[in-house]
Amino acid sequence: MRIRIPELVKISLTVLLIVTILQQPSSTSASGPNPIQVSNSTEAYFRFTDATPSTFVIRLTDPTTIQQARDILAGKYPLLKSIIGSLIKSPAPYNPPWSYYLNSSTIQFAEITVEVCQANIQDVQDHLSEVGGAFLPNNVWCPGARLLQELSFSPTVGGSTVPVNRLALLAPHLGLMSVLAAAILTIAIIRLKRIKSNNAGKSSTDRDCSLSG
Repeated sequence: MRIRIPELVKISLTVLLIVTILQQPSSTSASGPNPIQVSNSTEAYFRFTDATPSTFVIRLTDPTTIQQARDILAGKYPLLKSIIGSLIKSPAPYNPPWSYYLNSSTIQFAEITVEVCQANIQDVQDHLSEVGGAFLPNNVWCPGARLLQELSFSPTVGGSTVPVNRLALLAPHLGLMSVLAAAILTIAIIRLKRIKSNNAGKSSTDRDCSLSG
């Protein structure tokens, strides 16, 4: 006998599929997570690394510089291997764990820089109190840089800027969704078993009646 799948089974399977898709991590490449394109052309964030394992995030606000950074990521300017900017000795919410950042309005990309402004990310952190004197005069910093990816950030939440991903808006509800989906699936399975049991009992009764007749 053909048994129709209850609507609860269909609903629960759909919910489980949605939760599974949402909980899948973003695909990765050799340089880290795939960049998330930013639709706002007046602000963009990029992560770069130097000759060390450290990484650093810069915030760009000039449309021309933003496009240039994207072009560098696309491989259009292989010779632009340095970043120049004015260093600010205070932490930025988008650039943990470092206690400094680059002033967005001063950031430029360059092929060649002078030695006096060169230093790797960790060295700047270790000697931050000396920045502006003999070390990085006038707070000008020009690290050798290899752009890794473009990042996207949500508006400030609770005093700090947080990265956006596809779970950002649904994250608070995913736990509830998983529990709800599991509950629906359990109820659906129980109902399906009851339907099968009832159908089996009905078939047995019909068979007995037929034999009696």
